[in-house]
Amino acid sequence: MKFTTSAVLASTLALASARACPSPQPQAGEEGLDPKAFGVFRLFAIIIDGPYSQNSTVQFWKNGLSINVKQDGTCRDPSINYASFSIAASDADYQPGGLFLYGANPPIQAFVDRSGMGQGILKFSEGVNPSTPRNGERAPWVITKDHTLMFDNGNGATGFQACTQDQGKTFQVWLQGVDRPAGLEDCHKFTAQVWPVDTSEAENPNQCTYTYTQ
Repeated sequence: MKFTTSAVLASTLALASARACPSPQPQAGEEGLDPKAFGVFRLFAIIIDGPYSQNSTVQFWKNGLSINVKQDGTCRDPSINYASFSIAASDADYQPGGLFLYGANPPIQAFVDRSGMGQGILKFSEGVNPSTPRNGERAPWVITKDHTLMFDNGNGATGFQACTQDQGKTFQVWLQGVDRPAGLEDCHKFTAQVWPVDTSEAENPNQCTYTYTQ
């Protein structure tokens, strides 16, 4: 996707900052920012380890998250190729702490499976009050003070890894915890950097319709 000069500069600064700090590791309880104050956001995958160093946007693809693919969905601005998200507040009536695709109706919500069976898989389900798969967890997701998205169920915050099967052209997003999830051998930890998305315009260009596959 194309970036403005200011966006490129900001992206470069973010990547430089990430190089100065290691990728987030599981920690005991992250103190997160208020999701209501942060609002809608997108994710940049900042990969600094291994041969695939890059700063790329994250897409919704095949009911999960991927990097460097054409996402499953269309936006009011057709040049947009990134997913926008929101996190339900901790005091929300519906799925507090849940991670949702912004604007999806019916709602499309993330879940993870960190068991030996799921190995850190990250997928989405569609609908109101969907059943959670066995061993699945839906919340809470947190945005740290460093503007990094992590999953934190109270037993330690967990970051992400990107796994590629085409030598770094595209990646599937998994939670950290298993070095070779589903037998994927080329996986790299990354920082999921949170960037605000402006939704103030009446004809909001970030309003997207996502294609969920049943």
